[in-house]
Amino acid sequence: MLNFTERAARKIAELETENATEGQRLRIFVQSGGCSGFEYGMKFDARKADDVLMEAYGSTVLIDPASLERMTG
Repeated sequence: MLNFTERAARKIAELETENATEGQRLRIFVQSGGCSGFEYGMKFDARKADDVLMEAYGSTVLIDPASLERMTG
């Protein structure tokens, strides 16, 4: 589970207005970074069938299940 502040939610909404196309949301993900381990990333993307939606203060982010496992804790 991720928590984000009201200020972060406002910034997400602002960035979404400026950068996302219709139907896209901010995706937060973890990917392999080679020998340096995992890397965190963000991009605007369309929802996929297995995505988890995290909502707070009127903003929604997408997270794939594998990334969510690496972010928990």
